[in-house]
Amino acid sequence: MIVTQNLRDFPARVLEPLGLQAVAPEAFLLELLGASPQQFTGAVRAGRLRLRAPPQHLTLGLE
Repeated sequence: MIVTQNLRDFPARVLEPLGLQAVAPEAFLLELLGASPQQFTGAVRAGRLRLRAPPQHLTLGLE
């Protein structure tokens, strides 16, 4: 899997024979969230706690 905003440069016809796919970051994160919501939110919380001055938008809704 290739996670990129630049999907245009990774066409499925080239990636599929290699067993790869390209996905946008948002789609990748939503897939992770859907597969395991508790693990995903735990990982986000852990990452947030490692920041020295987390932006406000990272803390909203995770308390």
